[in-house]
Amino acid sequence: MSTKKKIAIIIFAIPFIASILIAVKFCLFLSDIEMPSEAFIEKTVKPTEFKDFIVDEMKVQNLDTIYLFGTYRDKGVSVLRTFDGGASWNAVLINDKSFLSSFFLIEDYAILDNYEQQGATESSIYVSNGDYSEWKFIGSYKHNEGKYFQASRIKDSTQTEHLEFIAGQRNSPHPASFVRHGNALFARGDTSWIVGSMRNQLFFYRLENEKAQLQLKTDFTDDEEIHLSFDDFFVEDKFIAVIVSDDKSTLNLNRHSFLFYSVDGGRSWKKEKISPTKIFYRIQLDGDKIVLAYCNSSYFSLTILALPIHSSAQE
Repeated sequence: MSTKKKIAIIIFAIPFIASILIAVKFCLFLSDIEMPSEAFIEKTVKPTEFKDFIVDEMKVQNLDTIYLFGTYRDKGVSVLRTFDGGASWNAVLINDKSFLSSFFLIEDYAILDNYEQQGATESSIYVSNGDYSEWKFIGSYKHNEGKYFQASRIKDSTQTEHLEFIAGQRNSPHPASFVRHGNALFARGDTSWIVGSMRNQLFFYRLENEKAQLQLKTDFTDDEEIHLSFDDFFVEDKFIAVIVSDDKSTLNLNRHSFLFYSVDGGRSWKKEKISPTKIFYRIQLDGDKIVLAYCNSSYFSLTILALPIHSSAQE
């Protein structure tokens, strides 16, 4: 065989062999993807209302009631609500002027930070609670001041405590201000809790007099080279739950993701596999069930997972 023919064969063979190796690696990647635990009861809905809606935040109240906070590309900042587990949805328009918006959830309140038009020097702050059908404008702040809102707990004339929000007072505190964990996260539910991680360990703190006191420490895995990140953290009485993902997955797809939780205040822990997703999870305790929900903007869908606590698998 001539040298030219050998060179030609090599030139054509290299891309062919490379494509086979890539295909094999991709098949191995797919086979290694973690599937959700069979302990979950799963339901996915794809309502037409999701089209052109960009989700920024979500509140799962129970299996039936879920709120999605975000923006329609052509309508403005809105809330999508379902009260029947996703079978039907209705939208509440908050503001039809929005260039950039962000939502924050504090206890039962939702706060909207709305940058209404490109080139504006101020953002407007709106607050709502209940069923999020009515939103109150509480003020604005200048961007160069870097201040958002302040939440204060006060008592009304009947001595009932509630939160009062003031716009443009100070930055919202970040959990890293209290603990030495860059990926720390405040809990929803009982917001005095903070979770952080170092390699394969989880650390749980509680704020007391503006100081973080370490309450719990536990190993998430035996692999000491792993690094953990969080999608959600929820605490209610003795129930503690966190969505944990590792960063050793191929192509950074976070294909190893888990619900890690305790029902006895951290004395014992359980772990359940969940589907990896780039869209955030939200956790809620609904009676004897743990409810998880996540959105997939690419497929305009919402997936709801229910885990009966009594039947969940031990670690």
